Amino acid sequence: MEAIEDEAPDEMVDKAGQTLIVPEVGMAFKSEDQAYEMYNTYAGKVGFSVRKSHTKRRVDGSISQKYIVCSNQGYRESESSQDTKRTGCNARIHRETESSQDAKRTGCNARIQFSVNREGTWRVQKVVLDHNHDLASPNKSHKLRSQRRVIEADKRLISQIREAGMKPAQKHSEKFLHDFKRCVYEDRSETLFIKMWHDLVTEYNLEDNQWMADLYNLRKKWAAVYNDSFTADMTLTHRSEGMKNVFKKKFRRKLTFSELLVEYEKVSASLRENELDADFSSRRKNPVIYIPNLPLLKTAAKPYTRRVYSEFEEEFKQQFSFSCKLLQADGSNLTYMVMHMQSVHGATVVFNKENMTITCSCRKYESIGILCTHALKVFNANDVFVLPSQYILNRWTKYAKRGFYIEKEGTETEDLKMRAARISRKVASIALRCSLSKVLLDYLEKAINKLDLEADNSLGKMQEKSNEGPSV
Repeated sequence: MEAIEDEAPDEMVDKAGQTLIVPEVGMAFKSEDQAYEMYNTYAGKVGFSVRKSHTKRRVDGSISQKYIVCSNQGYRESESSQDTKRTGCNARIHRETESSQDAKRTGCNARIQFSVNREGTWRVQKVVLDHNHDLASPNKSHKLRSQRRVIEADKRLISQIREAGMKPAQKHSEKFLHDFKRCVYEDRSETLFIKMWHDLVTEYNLEDNQWMADLYNLRKKWAAVYNDSFTADMTLTHRSEGMKNVFKKKFRRKLTFSELLVEYEKVSASLRENELDADFSSRRKNPVIYIPNLPLLKTAAKPYTRRVYSEFEEEFKQQFSFSCKLLQADGSNLTYMVMHMQSVHGATVVFNKENMTITCSCRKYESIGILCTHALKVFNANDVFVLPSQYILNRWTKYAKRGFYIEKEGTETEDLKMRAARISRKVASIALRCSLSKVLLDYLEKAINKLDLEADNSLGKMQEKSNEGPSV
Protein backbone atom coordinates (compact mmCIF):
# COMPACT_ATOMS: atom_id res chain seq x y z
CA MET A 1 0.00 0.00 0.00
CA GLU A 2 1.56 3.26 -1.11
CA ALA A 3 -0.01 6.60 -0.29
CA ILE A 4 1.03 9.60 -2.37
CA GLU A 5 0.11 12.42 0.00
CA ASP A 6 2.02 15.66 0.19
CA GLU A 7 2.26 15.42 3.97
CA ALA A 8 2.68 12.46 6.29
CA PRO A 9 -0.64 11.07 7.55
CA ASP A 10 -1.66 11.37 11.18
CA GLU A 11 -0.53 8.42 13.25
CA MET A 12 -1.63 7.05 16.57
CA VAL A 13 -0.92 3.92 18.58
CA ASP A 14 -3.61 1.24 18.73
CA LYS A 15 -4.42 -1.04 21.67
CA ALA A 16 -1.82 -3.57 20.54
CA GLY A 17 0.91 -0.92 20.59
CA GLN A 18 1.22 -0.74 16.80
CA THR A 19 1.31 2.43 14.70
CA LEU A 20 -2.11 3.18 13.25
CA ILE A 21 -2.59 5.43 10.22
CA VAL A 22 -5.75 7.49 10.64
CA PRO A 23 -7.49 8.45 7.36
CA GLU A 24 -7.62 12.19 6.72
CA VAL A 25 -8.72 14.56 3.97
CA GLY A 26 -6.09 14.96 1.25
CA MET A 27 -4.55 11.49 1.42
CA ALA A 28 -4.19 10.05 -2.10
CA PHE A 29 -3.71 6.56 -3.53
CA LYS A 30 -2.85 5.15 -6.92
CA SER A 31 -5.70 2.64 -7.14
CA GLU A 32 -9.03 1.60 -5.65
CA ASP A 33 -7.41 -1.45 -4.08
CA GLN A 34 -4.87 0.69 -2.21
CA ALA A 35 -7.55 3.12 -1.05
CA TYR A 36 -9.77 0.30 0.21
CA GLU A 37 -6.85 -1.49 1.88
CA MET A 38 -5.90 1.65 3.83
CA TYR A 39 -9.41 2.17 5.21
CA ASN A 40 -10.02 -1.52 5.86
CA THR A 41 -6.70 -1.82 7.73
CA TYR A 42 -7.69 1.14 9.89
CA ALA A 43 -11.13 -0.43 10.46
CA GLY A 44 -9.60 -3.73 11.54
CA LYS A 45 -7.38 -2.11 14.15
CA VAL A 46 -10.17 0.12 15.47
CA GLY A 47 -12.72 -2.71 15.51
CA PHE A 48 -15.36 -2.38 12.78
CA SER A 49 -16.15 -3.82 9.36
CA VAL A 50 -16.49 -1.85 6.12
CA ARG A 51 -18.31 -2.26 2.82
CA LYS A 52 -18.26 -0.42 -0.49
CA SER A 53 -21.30 1.80 -0.95
CA HIS A 54 -22.45 4.53 -3.34
CA THR A 55 -20.52 5.10 -6.60
CA LYS A 56 -20.78 8.10 -8.93
CA ARG A 57 -19.64 7.77 -12.53
CA ARG A 58 -18.90 10.12 -15.39
CA VAL A 59 -20.63 10.00 -18.74
CA ASP A 60 -17.89 7.73 -20.09
CA GLY A 61 -18.47 5.26 -17.23
CA SER A 62 -15.31 6.03 -15.25
CA ILE A 63 -15.61 6.44 -11.46
CA SER A 64 -15.63 10.01 -10.18
CA GLN A 65 -16.64 9.41 -6.56
CA LYS A 66 -16.79 6.43 -4.21
CA TYR A 67 -18.02 5.87 -0.65
CA ILE A 68 -16.71 3.18 1.69
CA VAL A 69 -18.86 2.97 4.82
CA CYS A 70 -19.06 1.25 8.17
CA SER A 71 -21.00 -2.00 7.73
CA ASN A 72 -23.55 -0.68 10.26
CA GLN A 73 -24.41 2.27 8.01
CA GLY A 74 -28.13 2.60 7.21
CA TYR A 75 -30.98 0.37 8.41
CA ARG A 76 -32.50 -2.85 7.20
CA GLU A 77 -36.15 -2.60 6.30
CA SER A 78 -38.32 -4.07 9.05
CA GLU A 79 -40.16 -7.30 8.48
CA SER A 80 -43.51 -5.56 8.90
CA SER A 81 -42.82 -3.05 6.13
CA GLN A 82 -41.53 -5.78 3.90
CA ASP A 83 -44.55 -8.00 4.56
CA THR A 84 -46.91 -5.29 3.28
CA LYS A 85 -45.23 -5.75 -0.09
CA ARG A 86 -45.53 -9.53 -0.07
CA THR A 87 -48.36 -11.98 0.42
CA GLY A 88 -48.73 -15.67 1.09
CA CYS A 89 -45.74 -17.95 0.61
CA ASN A 90 -43.38 -15.15 -0.45
CA ALA A 91 -43.89 -13.26 2.84
CA ARG A 92 -43.17 -16.40 4.87
CA ILE A 93 -39.97 -17.10 2.89
CA HIS A 94 -38.78 -13.51 3.36
CA ARG A 95 -39.38 -13.61 7.12
CA GLU A 96 -37.34 -16.83 7.38
CA THR A 97 -34.52 -15.26 5.35
CA GLU A 98 -34.45 -12.09 7.45
CA SER A 99 -34.55 -14.01 10.71
CA SER A 100 -31.41 -15.90 9.67
CA GLN A 101 -29.45 -12.64 9.41
CA ASP A 102 -28.29 -11.84 12.90
CA ALA A 103 -26.33 -8.73 11.83
CA LYS A 104 -28.29 -5.55 12.58
CA ARG A 105 -27.44 -2.11 11.24
CA THR A 106 -27.49 0.89 13.53
CA GLY A 107 -27.48 3.80 11.11
CA CYS A 108 -23.80 4.51 11.78
CA ASN A 109 -22.46 7.52 9.84
CA ALA A 110 -18.76 6.55 9.90
CA ARG A 111 -17.48 6.58 6.32
CA ILE A 112 -14.82 7.75 3.94
CA GLN A 113 -15.47 9.52 0.64
CA PHE A 114 -13.01 9.43 -2.28
CA SER A 115 -12.87 11.63 -5.36
CA VAL A 116 -11.22 10.03 -8.40
CA ASN A 117 -9.59 12.09 -11.14
CA ARG A 118 -9.19 10.97 -14.74
CA GLU A 119 -5.62 9.83 -14.08
CA GLY A 120 -6.96 7.27 -11.60
CA THR A 121 -5.76 8.93 -8.38
CA TRP A 122 -8.05 8.30 -5.40
CA ARG A 123 -8.03 11.23 -2.99
CA VAL A 124 -9.82 11.38 0.37
CA GLN A 125 -12.52 14.04 0.12
CA LYS A 126 -14.37 13.55 3.40
CA VAL A 127 -13.96 11.41 6.53
CA VAL A 128 -16.33 10.65 9.41
CA LEU A 129 -14.59 8.70 12.21
CA ASP A 130 -17.25 8.56 14.97
CA HIS A 131 -19.40 5.42 15.42
CA ASN A 132 -22.74 4.97 17.22
CA HIS A 133 -22.19 1.33 18.21
CA ASP A 134 -19.74 -0.83 20.16
CA LEU A 135 -16.44 -1.68 18.47
CA ALA A 136 -14.85 -5.14 18.38
CA SER A 137 -11.95 -5.86 20.73
CA PRO A 138 -8.53 -6.61 19.14
CA ASN A 139 -8.84 -10.36 19.74
CA LYS A 140 -12.23 -10.42 18.00
CA SER A 141 -11.62 -8.06 15.07
CA HIS A 142 -10.51 -10.90 12.76
CA LYS A 143 -14.08 -12.22 12.85
CA LEU A 144 -15.44 -9.05 11.20
CA ARG A 145 -16.54 -9.69 7.62
CA SER A 146 -14.16 -7.28 5.89
CA GLN A 147 -11.21 -8.48 8.02
CA ARG A 148 -11.41 -12.10 6.98
CA ARG A 149 -8.47 -13.24 4.88
CA VAL A 150 -8.12 -16.32 2.73
CA ILE A 151 -4.55 -17.00 1.59
CA GLU A 152 -3.87 -18.27 -1.93
CA ALA A 153 -3.20 -21.83 -0.74
CA ASP A 154 -6.62 -21.93 0.94
CA LYS A 155 -8.26 -20.51 -2.18
CA ARG A 156 -6.78 -23.34 -4.22
CA LEU A 157 -7.96 -25.85 -1.63
CA ILE A 158 -11.49 -24.42 -1.70
CA SER A 159 -11.44 -24.55 -5.49
CA GLN A 160 -10.42 -28.21 -5.43
CA ILE A 161 -13.15 -28.96 -2.92
CA ARG A 162 -15.76 -27.36 -5.16
CA GLU A 163 -14.46 -29.21 -8.22
CA ALA A 164 -14.72 -32.44 -6.26
CA GLY A 165 -18.48 -31.95 -6.01
CA MET A 166 -18.81 -30.69 -2.43
CA LYS A 167 -21.57 -28.13 -2.21
CA PRO A 168 -21.32 -25.10 0.12
CA ALA A 169 -23.91 -26.64 2.41
CA GLN A 170 -21.74 -29.73 2.77
CA LYS A 171 -18.48 -28.03 3.72
CA HIS A 172 -19.81 -25.03 5.65
CA SER A 173 -17.05 -22.92 4.05
CA GLU A 174 -14.58 -21.68 6.68
CA LYS A 175 -15.51 -24.19 9.38
CA PHE A 176 -14.77 -27.11 7.09
CA LEU A 177 -11.52 -25.50 5.96
CA HIS A 178 -10.44 -25.00 9.59
CA ASP A 179 -11.28 -28.61 10.54
CA PHE A 180 -9.65 -29.94 7.39
CA LYS A 181 -6.38 -28.06 8.02
CA ARG A 182 -6.30 -29.23 11.64
CA CYS A 183 -6.52 -32.80 10.43
CA VAL A 184 -3.85 -32.33 7.75
CA TYR A 185 -1.17 -30.21 9.40
CA GLU A 186 -1.20 -30.83 13.14
CA ASP A 187 1.30 -33.29 14.61
CA ARG A 188 -0.21 -36.26 16.38
CA SER A 189 -0.18 -40.06 16.45
CA GLU A 190 -1.29 -42.03 13.40
CA THR A 191 -4.20 -43.50 15.34
CA LEU A 192 -5.55 -40.07 16.25
CA PHE A 193 -5.05 -38.78 12.70
CA ILE A 194 -7.13 -41.65 11.28
CA LYS A 195 -9.86 -41.07 13.88
CA MET A 196 -10.00 -37.31 13.16
CA TRP A 197 -10.16 -37.95 9.41
CA HIS A 198 -13.09 -40.34 9.73
CA ASP A 199 -14.84 -37.93 12.11
CA LEU A 200 -14.36 -35.14 9.54
CA VAL A 201 -15.75 -37.25 6.69
CA THR A 202 -18.74 -38.29 8.78
CA GLU A 203 -19.55 -34.79 10.07
CA TYR A 204 -19.67 -33.30 6.57
CA ASN A 205 -21.36 -36.32 4.91
CA LEU A 206 -18.42 -37.01 2.60
CA GLU A 207 -18.29 -40.80 2.88
CA ASP A 208 -19.05 -41.20 -0.83
CA ASN A 209 -16.90 -38.34 -2.09
CA GLN A 210 -14.24 -39.72 -4.44
CA TRP A 211 -11.85 -36.77 -4.03
CA MET A 212 -11.69 -37.23 -0.27
CA ALA A 213 -11.28 -41.00 -0.70
CA ASP A 214 -8.38 -40.52 -3.14
CA LEU A 215 -6.80 -37.97 -0.82
CA TYR A 216 -6.97 -40.38 2.11
CA ASN A 217 -5.38 -43.18 0.06
CA LEU A 218 -2.40 -40.88 -0.54
CA ARG A 219 -2.21 -39.72 3.08
CA LYS A 220 1.36 -40.98 3.64
CA LYS A 221 2.58 -38.50 1.03
CA TRP A 222 1.14 -35.36 2.64
CA ALA A 223 -0.09 -35.82 6.24
CA ALA A 224 2.26 -34.38 8.89
CA VAL A 225 2.03 -37.49 11.03
CA TYR A 226 3.72 -39.59 8.31
CA ASN A 227 6.45 -37.05 7.59
CA ASP A 228 9.90 -38.45 8.48
CA SER A 229 11.88 -35.99 6.38
CA PHE A 230 13.45 -32.81 7.75
CA THR A 231 11.42 -29.74 6.78
CA ALA A 232 12.76 -27.13 9.26
CA ASP A 233 9.10 -26.34 10.03
CA MET A 234 8.71 -24.92 6.52
CA THR A 235 6.25 -26.45 4.07
CA LEU A 236 6.15 -25.39 0.40
CA THR A 237 2.88 -23.59 1.11
CA HIS A 238 4.35 -21.66 4.05
CA ARG A 239 7.43 -20.71 2.05
CA SER A 240 5.40 -19.60 -0.95
CA GLU A 241 2.94 -17.50 1.07
CA GLY A 242 5.69 -16.02 3.25
CA MET A 243 7.82 -14.82 0.34
CA LYS A 244 4.74 -13.62 -1.55
CA ASN A 245 3.72 -11.43 1.41
CA VAL A 246 7.25 -9.97 1.68
CA PHE A 247 7.32 -8.88 -1.96
CA LYS A 248 3.65 -7.90 -2.10
CA LYS A 249 4.22 -5.23 0.55
CA LYS A 250 7.04 -3.66 -1.46
CA PHE A 251 6.02 -3.99 -5.10
CA ARG A 252 3.56 -1.84 -7.00
CA ARG A 253 1.23 -3.54 -9.44
CA LYS A 254 2.82 -1.90 -12.51
CA LEU A 255 6.62 -2.00 -12.69
CA THR A 256 8.95 -2.03 -15.65
CA PHE A 257 11.45 -4.88 -15.75
CA SER A 258 14.33 -2.61 -14.71
CA GLU A 259 12.26 -1.20 -11.84
CA LEU A 260 11.37 -4.74 -10.76
CA LEU A 261 15.03 -5.70 -10.56
CA VAL A 262 15.85 -2.60 -8.50
CA GLU A 263 12.98 -3.27 -6.06
CA TYR A 264 13.93 -6.94 -5.85
CA GLU A 265 17.49 -6.03 -4.89
CA LYS A 266 16.19 -3.61 -2.24
CA VAL A 267 13.98 -6.29 -0.68
CA SER A 268 16.78 -8.87 -0.80
CA ALA A 269 19.19 -6.44 0.84
CA SER A 270 16.62 -5.68 3.54
CA LEU A 271 16.11 -9.38 4.25
CA ARG A 272 19.86 -9.95 4.48
CA GLU A 273 20.20 -6.95 6.81
CA ASN A 274 17.44 -8.30 9.07
CA GLU A 275 19.21 -11.65 9.15
CA LEU A 276 22.50 -10.03 10.10
CA ASP A 277 20.77 -8.04 12.85
CA ALA A 278 19.22 -11.24 14.23
CA ASP A 279 22.62 -13.01 14.14
CA PHE A 280 24.28 -10.08 15.86
CA SER A 281 21.59 -9.96 18.55
CA SER A 282 21.88 -13.71 19.19
CA ARG A 283 25.64 -13.53 19.63
CA ARG A 284 25.73 -10.40 21.78
CA LYS A 285 22.68 -10.89 24.00
CA ASN A 286 21.74 -13.88 26.11
CA PRO A 287 18.02 -14.73 26.36
CA VAL A 288 16.19 -14.44 29.67
CA ILE A 289 15.89 -18.03 30.88
CA TYR A 290 12.56 -19.27 32.27
CA ILE A 291 14.29 -21.07 35.18
CA PRO A 292 17.72 -19.37 35.36
CA ASN A 293 19.60 -22.07 37.27
CA LEU A 294 18.22 -25.09 35.40
CA PRO A 295 21.13 -26.73 33.52
CA LEU A 296 18.93 -28.08 30.72
CA LEU A 297 17.72 -24.62 29.75
CA LYS A 298 21.19 -23.12 30.18
CA THR A 299 22.73 -25.70 27.84
CA ALA A 300 20.03 -24.86 25.27
CA ALA A 301 20.30 -21.08 25.63
CA LYS A 302 24.05 -21.03 25.09
CA PRO A 303 24.22 -22.47 21.53
CA TYR A 304 20.72 -21.75 20.14
CA THR A 305 19.78 -18.52 18.39
CA ARG A 306 17.37 -16.37 20.37
CA ARG A 307 14.41 -17.30 18.20
CA VAL A 308 15.06 -21.05 18.32
CA TYR A 309 15.67 -20.95 22.06
CA SER A 310 12.32 -19.18 22.50
CA GLU A 311 10.58 -22.04 20.67
CA PHE A 312 12.51 -24.64 22.68
CA GLU A 313 11.61 -22.94 25.96
CA GLU A 314 7.93 -22.91 24.95
CA GLU A 315 8.08 -26.69 24.44
CA PHE A 316 9.73 -26.99 27.84
CA LYS A 317 7.00 -24.96 29.58
CA GLN A 318 4.18 -26.99 28.08
CA GLN A 319 5.39 -30.22 29.70
CA PHE A 320 3.96 -29.14 33.05
CA SER A 321 0.42 -29.69 31.76
CA PHE A 322 1.28 -33.23 30.61
CA SER A 323 1.30 -36.54 32.45
CA CYS A 324 3.93 -39.24 31.92
CA LYS A 325 3.12 -42.94 32.37
CA LEU A 326 5.61 -45.82 32.05
CA LEU A 327 4.19 -48.46 29.71
CA GLN A 328 7.10 -50.87 29.37
CA ALA A 329 10.66 -51.38 30.60
CA ASP A 330 12.88 -53.56 28.39
CA GLY A 331 16.41 -53.42 29.70
CA SER A 332 17.68 -49.88 29.16
CA ASN A 333 14.73 -49.00 26.89
CA LEU A 334 11.80 -47.31 28.62
CA THR A 335 8.50 -46.71 26.80
CA TYR A 336 6.21 -43.93 28.05
CA MET A 337 2.80 -42.53 27.21
CA VAL A 338 2.85 -38.73 27.49
CA MET A 339 -0.61 -37.16 27.51
CA HIS A 340 -2.10 -33.71 28.00
CA MET A 341 -4.26 -33.50 31.12
CA GLN A 342 -7.29 -32.47 29.04
CA SER A 343 -6.89 -35.13 26.35
CA VAL A 344 -7.44 -38.87 26.06
CA HIS A 345 -4.79 -39.16 23.34
CA GLY A 346 -1.05 -38.90 23.72
CA ALA A 347 2.37 -39.59 22.22
CA THR A 348 4.55 -42.64 22.69
CA VAL A 349 8.13 -41.90 23.76
CA VAL A 350 10.99 -44.43 23.86
CA PHE A 351 14.02 -43.49 25.97
CA ASN A 352 17.32 -45.38 26.22
CA LYS A 353 19.05 -44.63 29.51
CA GLU A 354 22.46 -45.90 28.41
CA ASN A 355 23.08 -43.94 25.22
CA MET A 356 20.63 -41.12 26.08
CA THR A 357 18.68 -41.49 22.82
CA ILE A 358 15.00 -40.59 22.72
CA THR A 359 12.30 -40.85 20.04
CA CYS A 360 8.71 -39.65 20.02
CA SER A 361 5.78 -40.70 17.84
CA CYS A 362 5.00 -37.05 17.04
CA ARG A 363 8.26 -36.90 14.99
CA LYS A 364 8.87 -33.25 15.83
CA TYR A 365 12.62 -33.58 16.20
CA GLU A 366 12.95 -35.56 12.97
CA SER A 367 11.04 -32.97 10.94
CA ILE A 368 11.96 -29.69 12.70
CA GLY A 369 15.10 -30.36 14.71
CA ILE A 370 13.84 -29.30 18.16
CA LEU A 371 12.90 -31.74 20.91
CA CYS A 372 9.17 -31.88 21.61
CA THR A 373 7.27 -31.41 24.86
CA HIS A 374 6.77 -35.20 25.15
CA ALA A 375 10.51 -35.95 25.01
CA LEU A 376 11.33 -33.18 27.49
CA LYS A 377 8.69 -34.55 29.88
CA VAL A 378 10.38 -37.97 29.79
CA PHE A 379 13.78 -36.36 30.36
CA ASN A 380 12.35 -34.63 33.41
CA ALA A 381 10.86 -37.88 34.71
CA ASN A 382 14.28 -39.55 34.43
CA ASP A 383 16.24 -36.71 36.04
CA VAL A 384 18.01 -35.72 32.81
CA PHE A 385 18.96 -32.14 33.60
CA VAL A 386 21.50 -31.47 30.82
CA LEU A 387 20.37 -31.43 27.19
CA PRO A 388 22.25 -34.19 25.30
CA SER A 389 24.50 -32.59 22.69
CA GLN A 390 23.27 -34.85 19.87
CA TYR A 391 19.88 -33.11 20.06
CA ILE A 392 21.30 -29.62 19.48
CA LEU A 393 21.08 -29.36 15.72
CA ASN A 394 23.95 -27.29 14.34
CA ARG A 395 21.75 -25.38 11.86
CA TRP A 396 19.79 -23.80 14.76
CA THR A 397 22.89 -22.54 16.60
CA LYS A 398 24.36 -19.03 16.65
CA TYR A 399 27.37 -20.02 14.57
CA ALA A 400 25.69 -22.22 11.96
CA LYS A 401 27.04 -20.08 9.11
CA ARG A 402 30.57 -20.34 10.43
CA GLY A 403 30.22 -24.11 10.36
CA PHE A 404 29.36 -23.94 6.67
CA TYR A 405 32.65 -22.31 5.77
CA ILE A 406 35.18 -23.38 8.37
CA GLU A 407 36.44 -26.89 7.74
CA LYS A 408 39.01 -29.13 9.36
CA GLU A 409 42.65 -28.39 8.68
CA GLY A 410 43.96 -29.89 5.46
CA THR A 411 45.30 -33.42 5.34
CA GLU A 412 48.58 -34.60 3.86
CA THR A 413 46.76 -35.63 0.66
CA GLU A 414 45.29 -32.12 0.14
CA ASP A 415 46.80 -30.47 -2.94
CA LEU A 416 47.55 -26.75 -3.21
CA LYS A 417 44.39 -25.86 -5.15
CA MET A 418 42.14 -27.62 -2.60
CA ARG A 419 43.94 -25.86 0.23
CA ALA A 420 43.58 -22.50 -1.49
CA ALA A 421 39.83 -23.09 -1.93
CA ARG A 422 39.49 -24.01 1.76
CA ILE A 423 41.35 -20.88 2.89
CA SER A 424 39.24 -18.75 0.52
CA ARG A 425 36.04 -20.02 2.17
CA LYS A 426 37.47 -19.28 5.60
CA VAL A 427 38.28 -15.68 4.60
CA ALA A 428 34.78 -15.23 3.14
CA SER A 429 33.31 -16.44 6.43
CA ILE A 430 35.40 -13.97 8.42
CA ALA A 431 34.38 -11.10 6.14
CA LEU A 432 30.70 -12.00 6.52
CA ARG A 433 30.95 -11.98 10.30
CA CYS A 434 32.78 -8.65 10.29
CA SER A 435 30.09 -7.03 8.12
CA LEU A 436 28.24 -5.94 11.27
CA SER A 437 30.93 -3.37 12.08
CA LYS A 438 32.74 -0.80 9.92
CA VAL A 439 35.66 -0.83 12.35
CA LEU A 440 36.07 -4.60 12.00
CA LEU A 441 35.83 -4.42 8.22
CA ASP A 442 38.43 -1.64 8.11
CA TYR A 443 40.74 -3.72 10.32
CA LEU A 444 40.20 -6.82 8.19
CA GLU A 445 40.80 -4.97 4.93
CA LYS A 446 43.99 -3.42 6.30
CA ALA A 447 45.24 -6.87 7.36
CA ILE A 448 44.40 -8.35 3.94
CA ASN A 449 46.17 -5.49 2.14
CA LYS A 450 49.24 -6.14 4.27
CA LEU A 451 49.13 -9.87 3.47
CA ASP A 452 48.58 -9.03 -0.20
CA LEU A 453 51.73 -6.90 -0.24
CA GLU A 454 53.78 -9.60 1.55
CA ALA A 455 52.48 -12.22 -0.90
CA ASP A 456 53.53 -10.06 -3.87
CA ASN A 457 57.03 -9.66 -2.40
CA SER A 458 57.36 -13.39 -1.76
CA LEU A 459 56.09 -14.28 -5.23
CA GLY A 460 58.51 -11.77 -6.74
CA LYS A 461 61.49 -13.36 -4.97
CA MET A 462 60.34 -16.82 -6.09
CA GLN A 463 60.16 -15.56 -9.69
CA GLU A 464 63.67 -14.07 -9.49
CA LYS A 465 65.13 -17.35 -8.27
CA SER A 466 63.43 -19.30 -11.04
CA ASN A 467 64.80 -16.86 -13.66
CA GLU A 468 68.40 -17.13 -12.38
CA GLY A 469 68.62 -20.75 -13.41
CA PRO A 470 71.39 -23.15 -12.38
CA SER A 471 74.87 -21.63 -11.99
CA VAL A 472 77.56 -22.82 -14.54
